[in-house]
Amino acid sequence: MRSVGVKGDEHDTKRGEQTAEENRTVVQSHLARILLSPSFQGTKRCQEFLKYTVDHALTGDFDALKERVIGVNVFGRPAGFETSGDSIVRVKANEVRKRLAQYYQESGAEEPLHIKLPAGSYVPLFVWQGEKVIPPESGTAENTTPSAAVESAGKAATPRGRIFITAWAAVGLCVVVASLIIWRQLSPPPTELDRFWAPLLAPPGSVVACIPARDDYRLPPRLNQFLREAAKGDSDRLDMQLQQNEVAVVPDAVMSLQNFRAILSLASFLTEHGKQAQFRTASEISADEIRHQGVILIGAYYNPWAMQINQELRYRFESTNQAENHEVTWISDRKAPNVRKWEVNKTWPYHPQPVDYAIVSRLFDSANGRVILSAAGMNSFGTQVTGEFLTEPQYLKSASPLLPKGWEHQNCQFILETKVVGTTPGPPKVLAVHCW
Repeated sequence: MRSVGVKGDEHDTKRGEQTAEENRTVVQSHLARILLSPSFQGTKRCQEFLKYTVDHALTGDFDALKERVIGVNVFGRPAGFETSGDSIVRVKANEVRKRLAQYYQESGAEEPLHIKLPAGSYVPLFVWQGEKVIPPESGTAENTTPSAAVESAGKAATPRGRIFITAWAAVGLCVVVASLIIWRQLSPPPTELDRFWAPLLAPPGSVVACIPARDDYRLPPRLNQFLREAAKGDSDRLDMQLQQNEVAVVPDAVMSLQNFRAILSLASFLTEHGKQAQFRTASEISADEIRHQGVILIGAYYNPWAMQINQELRYRFESTNQAENHEVTWISDRKAPNVRKWEVNKTWPYHPQPVDYAIVSRLFDSANGRVILSAAGMNSFGTQVTGEFLTEPQYLKSASPLLPKGWEHQNCQFILETKVVGTTPGPPKVLAVHCW
């Protein structure tokens, strides 16, 4: 390894400073091309993250490259936020690493300079792949003025490519290494929630979220008024004349408040973690989309995609009509098909239920590696608490004694229970876990 630094005499000192200045300009120009490339287009958070880390590495401000500081300065988190419960920086760093790799495989394949973000670190390294120095370009990005404190790359390199840093930067690098050692000892590992979501959040691109909705049947005002008045009376029989053209069907027009709360929780979580999601009803999603990208399926009984996918799994919903106005719904277990362990009675007209159950399933597609996430309750109360289970780390942490080694890379199902008081579901409780 060669370090490019300050020489012995005045002439060499001036030349070394000029080289450092040129090298910083080269890095900034290279960064501008990366940020404008297809690999980083449409992902503002990744652009901000990469520019922030490169700029502070070039100025030697390594204190600004700590997880908590990045969370505050780049992602707007409050000062002193808990990194153990908020993995936004770690998740976004993983995505930046993937996008950098994609850039150097595609549009940046011939670049002699590579920017790398080592795993477990937020300090970028500048690696020269050949002897050519990229000339600076003006006007390609804002705030590309080179700093005068640290030189992070040398002017020349061997054909094999090595990492060159100045003597001054070498001192800073030692500080960084020591800080990383301390950080690894003090910083908690990723939470169970981080590990659960990583396969869905890490790949670039958006996910499609399929939401449950049912048709709405509209009646003319005179019939609505008739039904309102009839509901106040004591008669067991209604005499109502209804013409065929007096009923209008509005597709996918009704959604429960509880389902909406689950959707809102997941949408907020994905936004905070820099993941774009397209929320659509089942009728708006094609089979091709389901097969070729990450998918989140919310709800079950008004979500045919969820019902179809869960049909082959160990745990699934089943129901039967006991009487005209009485339906029983339960979660069946293929290992104990004759046992109804988690069951809910549904009667009409609606009456309060004391408990609801839900299934959360995460599946890997062996054909292309995509991830399918299904979150559904027997009733909408169960669906609501799946939103809490999937966005708040304490609930998945409570299931850690039930999780086998390597579960984060396996298919898995979680059975949840929520106690319902009136129309308010309590927090989710994990009853069973199956991983394979």
